[in-house]
Amino acid sequence: MKLHVHFIPYEEITAPVAVVIDVLRATSSIAVALASGVEKIYIAGDLSEAAVFKKLHPKAYLAGERNSVKIKGFDFGNSPLEFLKLKKGSELILTTSNGTTAIKKSMQSERLFTASFLNAGIVVNKILELGEDTQLICAGSDGHPSLEDTLCAGYIVNEVSHVSELTDAAKIALNLYLRNSERIEQVLSQVSSHGTRLVSIGFEKDVAFCAKINVFNVLPTLVDGALTKGE
Repeated sequence: MKLHVHFIPYEEITAPVAVVIDVLRATSSIAVALASGVEKIYIAGDLSEAAVFKKLHPKAYLAGERNSVKIKGFDFGNSPLEFLKLKKGSELILTTSNGTTAIKKSMQSERLFTASFLNAGIVVNKILELGEDTQLICAGSDGHPSLEDTLCAGYIVNEVSHVSELTDAAKIALNLYLRNSERIEQVLSQVSSHGTRLVSIGFEKDVAFCAKINVFNVLPTLVDGALTKGE
């Protein structure tokens, strides 16, 4: 099994197994929403696609952000803590600055999952179970690599490295994780550019929450174009 890390989703990605990571905050919020009982999450690349989904699924909540701020007229922003309030059985339409773009670019993969620190353990278990070549796709921030996504990718690499052939990019992510494994929250809140910006505009609780490891045993899985709670 070969393991590769994309530091940004710079192209359409087709892989036997694709895992999209946007720690701050899309894939963390996805894990929380599904763990809270949301049935489906429709991924919109932009506001126009979100509007199309809303017409098709009028009862679904609109959620998303631009420049880290809730989109005007939407029901929710992109805060994982806010997503704890979602009703069981509800549906969600999500569009964000970076995470949903990375998911859209990876949808042609044979299997697609999303990961964050909050649910990394079950993602690791699935990668080991499948035993297929896997690409970890970091959403990054505004077209640039991000510390938090690469750090989470490194955590996953560390957990599966004993049965994997690692590309150089995977080794870079692994090295970053091994050097910072004891200070993940500090890296997210005080070192990461995106993390420090979120803290500066009042989302420090989100950042601290997103640094927690293996809080939820939920595997967001792409099924028929929407993310659902995997087995």
